[in-house]
Amino acid sequence: MLNTKQLNSIGFTYIIGMAEPCSPYGAELARRPRFYLPSDYDELQAEFSRITALIRMLGERTDKFERVERILMQFKDVRRSIERTKLFTLSDVELFEFKRFLLLMERLAPAYADLMNGEKLAGISIKSFTAALDIIDPDGMRSMTFRVSDRFSDELASIRSEHRRLDIALRTASAEDKERISIEITTLAAREENEEAIVRTQMTKGLSKYADEILMSVAIIGKLDFAMAKSRLCVRQNGIIPNVLPYGDSIGFSEMRNPFIEAALREKGKAFTPITIDLRPGSTVITGANMGGKSVTAKTLALNVMLGLSGFPVFASDASLVCLGDVELLSEDREDAMSGLSSFGGEMVSFNEMITKSRSYNYLVLLDEFARGTNPHEGAALVRAAVKYFNDHDNNFALITTHFDDVAKYANKHYQVMGLKTADTEMLRHALAANGAERTGVLESFMNYGIFEVPKAVNPPRDAITICMALGIDDEFMKLIEI
Repeated sequence: MLNTKQLNSIGFTYIIGMAEPCSPYGAELARRPRFYLPSDYDELQAEFSRITALIRMLGERTDKFERVERILMQFKDVRRSIERTKLFTLSDVELFEFKRFLLLMERLAPAYADLMNGEKLAGISIKSFTAALDIIDPDGMRSMTFRVSDRFSDELASIRSEHRRLDIALRTASAEDKERISIEITTLAAREENEEAIVRTQMTKGLSKYADEILMSVAIIGKLDFAMAKSRLCVRQNGIIPNVLPYGDSIGFSEMRNPFIEAALREKGKAFTPITIDLRPGSTVITGANMGGKSVTAKTLALNVMLGLSGFPVFASDASLVCLGDVELLSEDREDAMSGLSSFGGEMVSFNEMITKSRSYNYLVLLDEFARGTNPHEGAALVRAAVKYFNDHDNNFALITTHFDDVAKYANKHYQVMGLKTADTEMLRHALAANGAERTGVLESFMNYGIFEVPKAVNPPRDAITICMALGIDDEFMKLIEI
């Protein structure tokens, strides 16, 4: 599975952060998004059915959708207090928070029913707990305050009545009587505190009978809130719900995007080039020169596959996935598998772990410029071997990006990055001449980071020399280059 650094690099953490659940229960799910395994297929489909329905409701019943969100915003995390009812007596503060939770449930249940309008979301049932609320609010005032009520105890009612009488008497008493009345009030206060403790214990015991059921409702609230946040994200970022199959022979995306990279490019006044790609079991190779965008394709694919298999919308015009046991990305963003190893040594140890996994279950492997840390002759041999290996173990999907020759001919599919193929060389030359100090930025603006399928026997494009010439690398040096 991708590590934290890689999840940040591909934009997964960025996207998860854009989903903004309203309640602490939904926020907790967002902090630890779930990766659905093949055995979880039905649960993944249920999540997508919830999001799909909520997207429609967001458009058709916006006011009702937002009413539910406003109520969810008011919830606090009371799970610890709910659990404590089983073993301890709750304090006044805890009882107040418990009462507040139950009052919010009284509001949420009808608001949710109004939003659903007779429809049902898989696994979501919101109910109020009137009987539990009556325990904590026997007066039926339903106010957002808490005080141990006289209704709980005749003894408590009698003590408080006497306390009030003495308070009134104290105001008009003589100096001699005031001392006596003050002592009586102190005694009553101690009796009142003791009786309140008894009532809180009885109240807590009564609430404990509902604890497990309420905790289940808390989990359901979190699930609803998280699904609502995903639906908003999908609409806001123009995402789609992918078609996910329990098994199959294709992972495909049309006009796939990466909002994380899009945002970075937008700050530079540039646009993201959508990517269309179709992976078949075995090896798919993308070739292209450095600066050509191969890593962008690998990261964008990793992002959208991770999102789709984590129950999130994906960013494409069309998307189809199969359930996988894991997703692995081997790139410069991965931390070395063992401390003290060179970057190449760490890369190979990590790759060996991937090979071991590939024999156990199906998963997606992304090798971005694999074996870049050794000499080109051996590096190319290692990449060719990787392509052949994953073709022989075609229960997995492998995407391998490289600029080495004679690699793609062993793959099932071969894509190339457009690079400078579509650039007007004369316009590029003039632009570079006019922006000598900003040549790298100019060159990037002429790059086409889209990919296209080519025959397997085609070698990577020879853009490196073109790039050097375009950047105005020293003429004397350039004349010494032999190809």
